[in-house]
Amino acid sequence: MNTRLLIIGGDERVVNLLKALRELRGIKLEGLCDKREDSPGMNYARKIALDTYTDFKTCISEKRPDIIINTSGCKKFQKALKDLKKRDIKIIDLKTAGLLLDIASEEIRSKKEVDKMKTEFISATSHELRTPLTAIKESVMLVLDGTAGKVSPQQIRFLNITRKNINRLAELINNLLDISKIESGRLKLKKELCSISGLVIYTVRSMKPLVRENRLKLKLDIPKALPKVYCDHDRVEQVLLNFVDNAAKYTPAGGNINIKASELVVKKKRFMQISVRDTGIGIAKKDIPKLFIRFEQLDKSLTRRPGGAGLGLAICRKLIEMHGGRVWVDSRPGGGSIFSFTLPVDGRK
Repeated sequence: MNTRLLIIGGDERVVNLLKALRELRGIKLEGLCDKREDSPGMNYARKIALDTYTDFKTCISEKRPDIIINTSGCKKFQKALKDLKKRDIKIIDLKTAGLLLDIASEEIRSKKEVDKMKTEFISATSHELRTPLTAIKESVMLVLDGTAGKVSPQQIRFLNITRKNINRLAELINNLLDISKIESGRLKLKKELCSISGLVIYTVRSMKPLVRENRLKLKLDIPKALPKVYCDHDRVEQVLLNFVDNAAKYTPAGGNINIKASELVVKKKRFMQISVRDTGIGIAKKDIPKLFIRFEQLDKSLTRRPGGAGLGLAICRKLIEMHGGRVWVDSRPGGGSIFSFTLPVDGRK
């Protein structure tokens, strides 16, 4: 259950407290109260700006915060807070707020240390798994090719199942390595001038077997005169492959997948937008935020195929943000989904 928080005051201590509390789960800022419009606290919060006594009373009556942190010396606020002590609302003074900041900061530091240990463990384990998995895959392929002797149709069927699962495991290991590199800052983009049209067409060709297997229709909406983009070709292809693969997995047979590319201008800056639309099962609004969180998965009962480890889309978001773009989803249950991302046209920086 979220804690509803109201802060009165806007000095540097409040800014630091907000930063700490926002990194911890279970803290929801209901309002920031400060009479100075240019205060660092007001600029940082960008939430409900309460700079008058009337706004303060409205927030108390309508929002009903659980905790009020008071760092203001304003007499009007002090008087109002005395009346509130009779109600079930905790009021924290400046000294206690400082102690809360210390506790929150220590918790965040510990959390970061644990996350670092997890990242290092994932990276080391993934590297160790790669070598034996490669040997297993090569052995299976040799048997399938008949190099080790004649293979019966039934053996071929089972070996193909093994090969598919080896590929799934290899993909999982690669995703684990990618996420550990991204979080440790070791993943570097190799940017070059790329043709988005060529990249999309190449991706579509590689996905045709999966689309054909699922009996889907794949359409392209790519204008001829699109500008080239500075980006890491392989990483953008990885994102697009992931989007198309998800669309194919969760779209019933006979459905459609449409890939569209277009140029747009946002605040005088040129971007390339690529969208993958499907006619699949769709996603509930409450589940959309989970899509780009690592190791988060949607309810498997809603999907017609088993999911992965919940890393693919998290990696996609990180890769696009590293390019200076953004990723988002528009979807509704039963109405299909549109996965989109943007790339700055001049992304050399």
